[in-house]
Order: sequence, then C-alpha cells, then structure tokens
Amino acid sequence: LLDDAAGITDAVVIGGDFNSRAPGPLFRKSGFLWLTDQLPGTSRGLGLWWSNDHVFTRGLTQTGDGPAAGVVDPAGSSDHRAVWVRLAPQNTKETLTPPSEGDPTLTCCAAAMAARPAR
Repeated sequence: LLDDAAGITDAVVIGGDFNSRAPGPLFRKSGFLWLTDQLPGTSRGLGLWWSNDHVFTRGLTQTGDGPAAGVVDPAGSSDHRAVWVRLAPQNTKETLTPPSEGDPTLTCCAAAMAARPAR
C-alpha cells in the first residue's frame, strides 16, 4: 500500500482492518496522519477489544471542533466497531462543517450497520 501511495500526488486515504497496530508507525514514517491512533479497541476477540481498524491520511487534515475520529457500536451486526474520521483538504482556508449527531448520513450509516446480518 505504501509503495502504491508513494506515487500519488493527490490526497490519499487508506483505511481498513489491519489486524494490529503494527502498520501505524510505518505509515507515520511515510508522512501519513494516523487519525485513529488513540481510539478504543475496534474489533472483539478472545473477550477483549483490539485496536485493529485504522485510517491513515496524507494531504488531508482533521476538521471540526470535536474529535477527528471515533467509533460506532455495530449493534451486534459485526465483531468490529465502525470507524469514522472528519477530514478537510490541507493548506486551505475553507472549513468544512462536520456532521452533527442528527445528520441523516450518520443515521443512514448506523441503520445500515444495524441491518447487516450477524457474521
């Protein structure tokens, strides 16, 4: 992933289930922000929550007054919590308004998570 991203001059977002925190320092060393570094565990196994799901960005920055990233409980539809991030282009004076708690996009996402069959 890092080799592919190295040739991209546009903003880059790489996210997913990395099965550990180990890739984080590698992404940081390659100039990426690790917005999910301080999140609570995102996947459940052996009765514990593990920090396995991450989002790395380059050419974007966190936006909004609140947290830059968070997790949403999957309501029993997955062994992973959904991860979200708030981003804006770097080096711009434009400020994007982050979604509010009642935002239909968040409601749609939460409803989709709840409707997914259990694995």
